Amino acid sequence: MDMSSETFELLEEELRSLCETIDFRIERKLVGSPMGEVRKKLVSELQRDLDEGHSFLQQLESEARLAPNPYRAELMSTLRKHREGVAKLNARYRSVLSNFGDNRSSSQVDPRRGVLEGRNILERTSDSISRSHAMAIETEEIGNEVIGELGTQRETLLRTKGRLVDTDVEISRSRKILRSMYMNVIYNKLILIGIIIVEIGILAVIAYIKFKPKS
Repeated sequence: MDMSSETFELLEEELRSLCETIDFRIERKLVGSPMGEVRKKLVSELQRDLDEGHSFLQQLESEARLAPNPYRAELMSTLRKHREGVAKLNARYRSVLSNFGDNRSSSQVDPRRGVLEGRNILERTSDSISRSHAMAIETEEIGNEVIGELGTQRETLLRTKGRLVDTDVEISRSRKILRSMYMNVIYNKLILIGIIIVEIGILAVIAYIKFKPKS
């Protein structure tokens, strides 16, 4: 595993922990809490946590883009899931505030603040959609690259298989030639042995005739 993947996993763990904290604060503390300084502090902390969550998403995206091609598509897919999770928490947070009346226009709330908050939400949503679209395009490009690499590897394997088949044929042919040469060597040895035996027999007959006792 490369350093980029290790960093991605560490950031992923921190983001999971942060999302669990945000979810706990929304469901157990924010929901049903009365108006007051405690609620304002909680809202401020939740907004800060959500901003930190978006920061983690940006860091995860940077690490995913640095990963090698075989792993980049998987990391991008994981990033999309985390982005959806943070978006759901943000939507839940806004829903709780809206239901309670924290975002409604009233004499106690500056209308310009509500407009600015709405604009910020729209900008973050637009940025999120743009990043998701860019990641989808990049993931498709990575997929095409991987398919191309697999096609090249397939062609290489087919060529290697063809060469192995040709090599096997050549080895079989060489074995037949070696077997034929071996048989020829054996045959020549047998002929040579036969010639030697005949010569020995002739010499024995000549010696017998030459040294045969005269009667």
